Amino acid sequence: MFADKREKALFKLSTEYAVQPEQLSEVIDKYVCLRQEVPKDEMTDLLKGKHSYMQTRTLSSNLFTAVNEYAETYFTGW
Repeated sequence: MFADKREKALFKLSTEYAVQPEQLSEVIDKYVCLRQEVPKDEMTDLLKGKHSYMQTRTLSSNLFTAVNEYAETYFTGW
């Protein structure tokens, strides 16, 4: 059940920011294992489509915050 909640939250996050869930999961898993926050530049690389500089900056910043909150929520205690 916990895994289902985690997968649903990941899917919601990837849908909200239009990124591939598999790619997002790989990035999160990589940094959770290292016990580090996911860097913002990793978020920029995941964004699809053409965005202006300011849009990209805003989206990657928002995704950075959301991903790190997700990792803290679902991987606490690792």
